[in-house]
Amino acid sequence: CGEVGNIRIRYQATLGGNLAEADYASDPPIALMVLDAVVRTQKTENSRAIPIAEFFQGFYTTALEPGELIVGIQIPAPPPGARMTYLKFRTRSAEDRPCLGVAALGVFEDGICQDLRVAVGAACERPWRLPEVEQLAIGRSLDERAIRRIAQGYADQIETLSDLRGSADYRRRMIEVHIRRALEEIRNGCGLLSANAGR
Repeated sequence: CGEVGNIRIRYQATLGGNLAEADYASDPPIALMVLDAVVRTQKTENSRAIPIAEFFQGFYTTALEPGELIVGIQIPAPPPGARMTYLKFRTRSAEDRPCLGVAALGVFEDGICQDLRVAVGAACERPWRLPEVEQLAIGRSLDERAIRRIAQGYADQIETLSDLRGSADYRRRMIEVHIRRALEEIRNGCGLLSANAGR
């Protein structure tokens, strides 16, 4: 939460409002993607539960229907022993909006990766996860070769955009760098969410 905007934003804005705006250069959606959050909505008497992976549909576009409001965000308990990190890269020192955000969540047992989730945002029109690339780590050690393959897979497959914070090509290179850093952090034991998570 300390990486979201500046202190004035954190005291006044809401998480639901942030998701409804679907601003591509935003922090919370990226972290919520690896947490498998569910967006709860209400429209008159009808309610829906929308997995966050299906909520963002494009540039400032969501799955919300006219008159539908976000009434809650459900975050499942992470798996026991889960480690998570969020890396926010800024290119403009006077601004809190990210040029790139990377979230990673991993579960390891005896050095073997049991679960891996990686999300990238702010560099593209909406937050992205690539489950087929994440699978490269499952059932094996998250060694340097696996980390490079995953980072390269994301950099190759995500269609980046250009704005004042960076060009599409620059962002593509930064995706590779920051995914590698995020995976090294969780592999090395940083970011333990809770000893009792998931119980």
